[in-house]
Amino acid sequence: NNLMTKNRSEYGITRTVRTSFSNYTISDVVESINEKKTNALLRWMEEKEIRPDNVLVIGAYLTGAAFSKALAKTSEVTVFDINPEIQDLLDPAVSSCDNIEEAACRRYDLIIDTTGFGGIDPGDLLRLNKPDAFIAENPCSEGSDEFLYKFNRSEKLLNKSKAEKKGILWTAGLNSKTSGTMTLTIGILRRSMNDANDKDGVLYSTATMEFFERILFREKNPDKFLKTLDKNALAISSLVEADCDEIIDNNLKKINSSILDFSG
Repeated sequence: NNLMTKNRSEYGITRTVRTSFSNYTISDVVESINEKKTNALLRWMEEKEIRPDNVLVIGAYLTGAAFSKALAKTSEVTVFDINPEIQDLLDPAVSSCDNIEEAACRRYDLIIDTTGFGGIDPGDLLRLNKPDAFIAENPCSEGSDEFLYKFNRSEKLLNKSKAEKKGILWTAGLNSKTSGTMTLTIGILRRSMNDANDKDGVLYSTATMEFFERILFREKNPDKFLKTLDKNALAISSLVEADCDEIIDNNLKKINSSILDFSG
């Protein structure tokens, strides 16, 4: 595991200054956040004794891709997303479709919505079969403002569903505006830069930050998107040894994810 090795460092402008680079890439940060969400999902399924043969995941973006990969180890998994280009993010074992008519042709034991703000219309859920269990990800987090809450459809989706077992995925800990994996990733980078700058001997820090989602959804270039995520997450210019990975780890530990039972 590359994260177990020492941070790479090199001399800066002079031999007095060193630049240290994290082993963590942006992709590693994304995967660490998604692992927390996935573990919450698997714990809830275990508690509720949910062992589905067929699963529908609505939304193929970061959380949906992670869920579908994990569930495909034991179930037949279909991912429904209206953006066909992001099907390249999916595990080869996962089936996909980009229209509701095709999704509605199959029967599912478990349906999971990860679309967040402006995602699937609650009425479209009724076109799908009644599953045994339904989970919706709450796109809000503890730092969300009132305007964001107005666009939160997760409870409407849960109320529409006729499933016997229902849960809402809640992710928090960074006081971020949303619970989205990319929002949390950028939050980790920003906080890690601030934490690094607070340390004695540090001149400055920088993180790999781009508008990653634009590459995927506007340029429609999944290969470029994945390559951009595969860059060092954090670099620190300092007069003393700096451990970039420890700083990132400390911020990742603040994130917690759980699925709360929903009774409506």
